[in-house]
Amino acid sequence: MFTKALAASVTVKTRLKGLQYFNAGRVVDISGAEWVANGVVRGSRDYRVDLVRDRSRFTGACECPFYADRAEICKHIWAALLEAEDRNLLAGDGPVGDDAVLEPEYRPTPADVREHQEASYAAAGGRTQVVKPPAWQRFLHELQQDVAAAEGSVPLPRFSNGEIVYAIDVRGTLAGRGTIVSVFFRQRRKSGAWTKPKPVGITPAEAEHMLDRDDREILSLLIGASNAWYQTAQYEAGYPRLSRYVLNGPLEDRLLPMLARTGRAHLDGTDEQGLLPISWDVGDPWKFQLEVTSDDRNDTIQVDGAFVRGAERMALREPVLLLSRGFLFTRTTMA
Repeated sequence: MFTKALAASVTVKTRLKGLQYFNAGRVVDISGAEWVANGVVRGSRDYRVDLVRDRSRFTGACECPFYADRAEICKHIWAALLEAEDRNLLAGDGPVGDDAVLEPEYRPTPADVREHQEASYAAAGGRTQVVKPPAWQRFLHELQQDVAAAEGSVPLPRFSNGEIVYAIDVRGTLAGRGTIVSVFFRQRRKSGAWTKPKPVGITPAEAEHMLDRDDREILSLLIGASNAWYQTAQYEAGYPRLSRYVLNGPLEDRLLPMLARTGRAHLDGTDEQGLLPISWDVGDPWKFQLEVTSDDRNDTIQVDGAFVRGAERMALREPVLLLSRGFLFTRTTMA
């Protein structure tokens, strides 16, 4: 995590604001590779951010007035760095050391400062430059801008260019701690085929702004079921974006049918390769039927059983997973 090593290069106030922007989904676009990344961060308007890595030295530039006036790392740059780290950009040739540093792309020289002062003096008609507002007034102005930006912008749904996939981990669930559900994301290729689903961590703010109504409700319940968001410091940059959740009790009753009815539920960890898509079985519940027969010729008693539903009969070996809450999974359905 390179942002942890770079934190000493940025003021606490800037890191806190940048983290808030990151959590709110204000980084609406980012792309790049191992050494360069470019993003767009939504503030009072959209600002372009450029990031460059040279071994353990990082530089950043932003279009915002704060950066233009001060040539200091701003909250938009820090938010973009957090997003780049989350998407494995700027990985360079490996982890950074404790000597890693983050600097603005440029710093004004004395000549630049003098030129700026002369330009301001000329713009004022040769009069003495206006006195700089007091610190408290500047603080209130910045606060007003932050509030207006927060109220006036809604984060662009991060996963709008693909779909969320839910997978029930069969082997993990059989361990007995609860039903393990993993969240994946996949996109369409140009050919129309889906890419391989990849695990994805989602924040509460991102869940709230999902385009699909089912995803909004499911992900909010999953995230709410995990207390990791509340066990970690509110402003710690490294707190978890979970992709695996453990369901127990009534939460299984509520969420498992919802997952199946999305048409995007799968089983993972079966004998088959990859994810197995499953759908909700709309029929009546299956009932377990104990079968005891005797063999007079061998003087033995055979004990067996099956799942039955009307005239239908399912062998005991057919389900791949049975839950104590009453759910039965085959390779194609949840019942």
